Amino acid sequence: AYPGGAMVAVAAAAPVARPAATKVKRPRRPKTIKVNVRGARSGAEAVRLAIAQLAPRFVETESERNAHLFFYAKGREAEEVVAKLKANQAVSRFPGSARVSRKRSLALALDRLAHLFPSAFDFSPRTFCLPDDAAELHEYVEAHKRKTFIFKPDEGSQGEGIFLFRQMAALRKHMGRLAVVQEYIARPLLLDGIKFDFRVYVLLRSAAPLQVFLCREGLARFATQKYRKPTKHNLARQFMHLTNYSINKFSEDYVHAGEVSGSDEDDWGSEEDEFEAADAR
Repeated sequence: AYPGGAMVAVAAAAPVARPAATKVKRPRRPKTIKVNVRGARSGAEAVRLAIAQLAPRFVETESERNAHLFFYAKGREAEEVVAKLKANQAVSRFPGSARVSRKRSLALALDRLAHLFPSAFDFSPRTFCLPDDAAELHEYVEAHKRKTFIFKPDEGSQGEGIFLFRQMAALRKHMGRLAVVQEYIARPLLLDGIKFDFRVYVLLRSAAPLQVFLCREGLARFATQKYRKPTKHNLARQFMHLTNYSINKFSEDYVHAGEVSGSDEDDWGSEEDEFEAADAR
């Protein structure tokens, strides 16, 4: 037998002293959840409608001290409140989520992910962040004179400030702005010869672990003129190149969804209907 084997066995079987488990005291879930909508801005009415449908479980309150949930339309405002929250309070936005809605920070994030997971993030066109990538952009444009590019302001929305170009001269007065420039997709997927896009809504419930809920319905947005490949003669035709509702509603060819289907749901159309239309083709 191995000398001292018994001692080894006894030592191995000896109980190990462990610190007493500390119970994490979680706040009790309130019977009635009080919602403060002061930061919801234009979305306040929609939140109030949801509160009314969920009553009496949810009620609105103007109190900051007794509110359990704060609704904010602006991510920056939500971030300022997070540090002041009590254990039983929550805010409707995740800190930092506002950065995803800015084109430069989103482009940088996608670029990093493309380096880490090349096969999963190869869907984004070549992108340059201005003013940082100005020299690189100039070199690329000069080397690809047949390509078309699209300029998008960093915090722009509703199609404002977007334009197509082929020569760097078009960017002279914009080089100091925060913006992104991308290769324009000259051969996009079309529906009846028209450019379109889908706006899909998701709910991020948790970041760790990641929990995301996808809405079953979304919005389908359309340009209002038949698409043609970009040339120097049609670069300024926004009704052909862009799908933004805020732009196309001024087109003579714009038709409200309700005028076609007899419904007043929205002016974009149902994404589910458009998928069915695409499948039929």
